[in-house]
Amino acid sequence: MIGRFCVAALVALLWAGGVGGAVVELQVLSAGAVRSVVTELAAAYEKETGNAVKLTFGTVGVIRSKLAGADPAQGATRGIHFAGVLQRLGIADAVKAKTTLVPGGYPAELVARGEVEMVVHQISEIVPVKGVTLVGPLPNELQKVTVYGAGVAVASTSKDAARAFVAFLARPAFKPKLAAAGLDYTD
Repeated sequence: MIGRFCVAALVALLWAGGVGGAVVELQVLSAGAVRSVVTELAAAYEKETGNAVKLTFGTVGVIRSKLAGADPAQGATRGIHFAGVLQRLGIADAVKAKTTLVPGGYPAELVARGEVEMVVHQISEIVPVKGVTLVGPLPNELQKVTVYGAGVAVASTSKDAARAFVAFLARPAFKPKLAAAGLDYTD
């Protein structure tokens, strides 16, 4: 499954604390599928600006729950989608005993540890796992494209710093990093 990266992209929500020209701490809630590249770029942003970036990763359900202040519901979009693909192909019952739904994290780590033979997952969550090989994406007609976007919270006390982080992530110079992380980048 492919993740698309929009021009402003990567994080689900961004807010910041701090006032005036003081150093701020940006709070970033992001999809786990982009954890490796967001972590790398956030470290580069911290080094360049002196601002701190606190990253929290999770599924859409986890992020939504954090925003609402509720307990996070576990669920993995990729697993739910692929279960539908197996149904569509008419093989769900035949492979059911051989499948494992992993609610979060990097399921490709199960392959690296020898616990499963293969994983169907977002490319951006396979590429950073050492000891596994990406075979390729599903055929287009079976794909679920995930689009990541970025936003600044209305309640942010440091909107300029938050917008600067979004602009930092969208730098054209980072397109090769995003591609290497398994993300398409579209303007």
